[in-house]
Amino acid sequence: MRRFLRCVAAAGLLSLLAAAVFGMSWAIFDGPGGVRGWALILAFVLAGLVVLGLWTVLLIKAGAHPGGVVFAGLVALFFTGTVPAGFSEWLLHERGRFTTCRILTITEEEGFNGAGTVYAHRLACDGGGPSSITRSDRTLRVNQHVRVHYDPEGSSDEARLAGDKGAMEHRHIFLLGAAELGLIFLASLLLVATGRPDP
Repeated sequence: MRRFLRCVAAAGLLSLLAAAVFGMSWAIFDGPGGVRGWALILAFVLAGLVVLGLWTVLLIKAGAHPGGVVFAGLVALFFTGTVPAGFSEWLLHERGRFTTCRILTITEEEGFNGAGTVYAHRLACDGGGPSSITRSDRTLRVNQHVRVHYDPEGSSDEARLAGDKGAMEHRHIFLLGAAELGLIFLASLLLVATGRPDP
């Protein structure tokens, strides 16, 4: 009976974690601005950290194998990055507009976490539009005019060239997030069911 209750508690905590991550994603990309927006983001982040901590304690008390806890924790961290990326892509898909931009400058930068070289293109767009786009190749030139797809309403800086098929679609990102969450659920249930709790 105790294992069953721990499995239910683990599932409940993971549901709360998913809610906190979705809430954080909304607050970042579509929530209110200013201090209120930052307070919401901080509240969701703190809630997610507390839930993640409680979930970890639950697994440890259930006698879960430490390697399994680390694996499930890493998948949970990937999940917390996948959902905001999917939310940003979804907003670009739903509210995105096209505009024509002229490339002002091209700057070579190091990619996220040392993932190679990327090129930041500073833009001057008709009707405002985005201020820059980032690409992994340097096929564009200064003073070249390009069509750019961007979200005019959100706080996301997500923008890309019209017709760019290099990025994952929001559906695929959300499917990846669902698979990650499912894996965390299954790993949690397996770790609790096979754990050897202290008497």
